Amino acid sequence: GLKDFKPKGILVAHLHEHRGPVTQIKVSADNLFFATSSHDGTVKIWDCQRLEKNVTNRSRMTCGSQGGRITSIAMCDNSHSIVSASDNCTLHVNRIECTGKREGGVHKYNGNT
Repeated sequence: GLKDFKPKGILVAHLHEHRGPVTQIKVSADNLFFATSSHDGTVKIWDCQRLEKNVTNRSRMTCGSQGGRITSIAMCDNSHSIVSASDNCTLHVNRIECTGKREGGVHKYNGNT
């Protein structure tokens, strides 16, 4: 059964910035980043490339102006936009701008609500 499930693999990162339970994880269609939502009221953006290369285990951006507990997120097709739903009856759409690579091959992230 499920209680006997023992995944195999190597832990590559321990991401611990959220201050409440994580409710969802969504990956962008181009695999540049993934987003996590939490009951702490934030959506965090994580750079897949930086995690893969063991550069950092810190988020690249935090969207935290919505209020309430974030209950779910969804990626909008063919874009870098994330819709988040809160228990305060609001939906926010955040556009994640992933600018060109800086020196060292790392993207810079900016967001607009």
